[in-house]
Amino acid sequence: MLRSFFNFRKVLKKESQTTIKLTWKTHHFWLSFSEFAHGLDEALVKDLKEKCKEKTKVPIATMKLSVSGAKIKDDTATLASCGIHPGCEVILEGDTVNEADLQQVASGSDEEIALLSRVNDISDQLNGLVKDIEEFEAAVAQPKVPVDKKYLEDTGIRLSELLMQALMKLDAVECPPEFTTARARRRENVKLSQSLMQRVDDAKVIAKKLCK
Repeated sequence: MLRSFFNFRKVLKKESQTTIKLTWKTHHFWLSFSEFAHGLDEALVKDLKEKCKEKTKVPIATMKLSVSGAKIKDDTATLASCGIHPGCEVILEGDTVNEADLQQVASGSDEEIALLSRVNDISDQLNGLVKDIEEFEAAVAQPKVPVDKKYLEDTGIRLSELLMQALMKLDAVECPPEFTTARARRRENVKLSQSLMQRVDDAKVIAKKLCK
């Protein structure tokens, strides 16, 4: 009986050394990583995300995690290397997917819906740049005299950087082969971003000549 008691104490001690608190909106959960021999020194961020999904049903593709105000981004990093220690609080941001949204994709997967949401956000950013690009094109097509060199140079650089950032975000959206809808939407926006980049590059060539 005494031996059982001390074994129980050891179990409790191990649990306390491998357990963290998860906060999502108004909900709180305790997540244990006692299945890992070295606890938080061995468990990875991707393991944390899987446990978060089990508890909250928030798709991994749109999860945002932070600890002590710092964002957790690298899925291959150990929890300890991210500053996560026993008993600390990890904040989860994200929403679950409703049944109506699941009807949008043949896979019926909440992860595909989450990826679609990411692609759509990038698409909104790209479409938001169209007016600025049109104004830039108009400025080089009918330049004012004297030429506003600073505007042309700064605008060309800014638009190129924003489009490159959008393209990098799209590249980071990894869609499995079975997520056909998300893959198609991602492909459409890659083409859109490349098309917009070409327009900006063409306008920058003209702007460079005007600024000589």
